[in-house]
Amino acid sequence: MADRYFHRSDLPFGRVFEIQIVDNGPVDYREIFEVPPGTDLFTLSVCDPEGNPLEHPDGIVVEMQPKDGTLPTDVYRAFHQNTLVSVIFIKPMPGKWVVTAKSRGGIPFAVNVSAIDIGRMRKEADVTPDMNKWGRIKCGACKTATKGLALAIVAAIGGAGAAALPASLLAAVGILGSMAVVAATAFVKSLIGDGVKVVSEKLCRAVRLC
Repeated sequence: MADRYFHRSDLPFGRVFEIQIVDNGPVDYREIFEVPPGTDLFTLSVCDPEGNPLEHPDGIVVEMQPKDGTLPTDVYRAFHQNTLVSVIFIKPMPGKWVVTAKSRGGIPFAVNVSAIDIGRMRKEADVTPDMNKWGRIKCGACKTATKGLALAIVAAIGGAGAAALPASLLAAVGILGSMAVVAATAFVKSLIGDGVKVVSEKLCRAVRLC
């Protein structure tokens, strides 16, 4: 794998942008990300290059905001060691958003940015009800798109614990899985002990794409 990897993907149900930095040099990156109309969840997450929560993110600064600077109020933010590691916007405004990632160097890390249209996800599940070759491709795309939400869940369970789950995080899970708050809470608690990849797959099972 190259020392620095930047990848953009247009999916049937959204858009994903990923950064991987595995060298030790400083980072100062800025990306204009177009949020499509109809986006239900817009997530940003910071992790290690293998896709797991970053244990020591000190020195990494990430952010995303609309290009016009007006932030929506329905947002989930999570911090680890005073570093922002997860952001989830519910029903974000479509259009251009600015994503920034900075680091003084010495810390390999990755950033996942995903815009998900839940309605289109459900339509794709109806079109491909089984796990044939195309179904497996969609499953993989879904797991990429839900990585940010999966990271936020794993971090929340490992931090505050299942007894203190943030309402905004539960709301995002409920929107994805068409669950009421009680059901979303039970679903997240059932994920205790699971890693990011397993949580992402279970999220995609909830929308019948895996």
